[in-house]
Amino acid sequence: VGEGECKDTQYTSGCLYYRGGAVKAPSSIMGAFTALGGDPQRWQNRHVSATTTPVIVELVGAEQWERVKALRLASLRQDPQAFFKLLSEEIDLAEAEWRSRLASANTWVAVLDGGDVGLVTSSPDWDDPNAAHLSGLWVDRSARRCGAAQALSGAVVSHARDTGFRRVVLWVASANAGADRLYAGLGFTRTGRTDTFQPPRDTYTEWKLELML
Repeated sequence: VGEGECKDTQYTSGCLYYRGGAVKAPSSIMGAFTALGGDPQRWQNRHVSATTTPVIVELVGAEQWERVKALRLASLRQDPQAFFKLLSEEIDLAEAEWRSRLASANTWVAVLDGGDVGLVTSSPDWDDPNAAHLSGLWVDRSARRCGAAQALSGAVVSHARDTGFRRVVLWVASANAGADRLYAGLGFTRTGRTDTFQPPRDTYTEWKLELML
């Protein structure tokens, strides 16, 4: 997630709400929003001003594969430096592959003004069964600084806490300064592990971050 502009950038703090049971979020994230009860598949990120359009975050399934495909390809096209995979590697994936991805992980989509503007995925970390792995977080440039990235991250963190994970981990690329700042603001810290992209993009470093729950 990089820097960008929203239609109205005057809102600097907000609260996250969703319909259903109470959500316990880490104190670092609670400073930015408060999670309330409701349907865990549908979230709202409301900024302080009543004139701000709410960001809705929806947990989607395999039947919404076309929405997820469109967002994922847009992210790889718009911000290729932020992702390990290239657009050329995913643009021709079959419907069955998109459905399989959605069946094997949790994916949330951010909706603003009735249109899909972002997504994030979470699954158990392959190195640590006690950690949830956040990946693929992206918000369209037209919707940045509207709280969508925080709402998507919050959905992953709250779901991880509610399902018994002890921490949330992720990788962020050195070329993705906006995301690095976002995660630092949410309380994520570097673990000390690093990696690099595959050639010819091996000049990009990746840092592994974690948030203890």
